[in-house]
Amino acid sequence: MLRIKLFYVSLVISIVRGHIPSFFPVCIRDDPELSNCIVKAIKFLQPRLVTGDFGKEFWIPKIDPFKVPDLTYGSENLLKITIYNGYARGGSRFNIEKLYIDIKDLKFDLILTFPRIDMHSNYKMKFNLFGAPVYSEGKINDVRWTIC
Repeated sequence: MLRIKLFYVSLVISIVRGHIPSFFPVCIRDDPELSNCIVKAIKFLQPRLVTGDFGKEFWIPKIDPFKVPDLTYGSENLLKITIYNGYARGGSRFNIEKLYIDIKDLKFDLILTFPRIDMHSNYKMKFNLFGAPVYSEGKINDVRWTIC
């Protein structure tokens, strides 16, 4: 099983006018069950991550679909692959496996699993095969990953 371990996770929500909306779950820093409180809060907020809509005064970028940054790998001489105009769906359908918090040092250890991520994008590929240049471009459709 492949596990993605995030050593530091930061969910940034713009707080306008210095107050938190009434629906937003609040956890107390000194709570002995702080990890459980944060897990419950994330699960409560998880459906809102799809749209990024947290009310009139609060907005974050949506994570479904997630715009995948353009990526270029390789060099002009050997092999060059460029992936562009990509997006992924399924980032909001995660499961929280473990959360460890060290409040004193402000460190977070979060393990998430993603049952399925679907990705679509365009690609360009250029390489030399026995001295002959080869060029290809097209669409990458229906790439499905299970990350757990």
